[in-house]
Amino acid sequence: MLVEWQENLDLGHGEIDEQHREIFRLFVAFSEACQEERPGTELLGRLAFLQGYIRAHFDYEERLMAAAGYPEAERQRRQHADFGRDLENFAARLREGGVKRDLALVVKRRLIHWIMEHICNLDRELVNYLHPET
Repeated sequence: MLVEWQENLDLGHGEIDEQHREIFRLFVAFSEACQEERPGTELLGRLAFLQGYIRAHFDYEERLMAAAGYPEAERQRRQHADFGRDLENFAARLREGGVKRDLALVVKRRLIHWIMEHICNLDRELVNYLHPET
């Protein structure tokens, strides 16, 4: 399953769009390392970096929501927290059992689904609220 950034994922908010593209880039690098069955320490390092970047991105979005009085902020925060827990669970599974192709596929599918759904729905709603003219 090839994962590439698609222009329809751009939301019209320069900083959010740039961060989403970087998340995609980091995810693709992690996914490729899984497919190549790189050492577990490398995968854990890549996943930890991805987790840190995603946390910073969520913090950025949550600051924007707070500043704008976004009415759906709590729903966004819950989704962010849920996804953060999913990533931590994947990291724990990698630490415990090493890298297995089936785990790599589960991680990849979950990340793809979440990223696409979250960007296309909740983040689009947020950007439309922040910039209703776009």
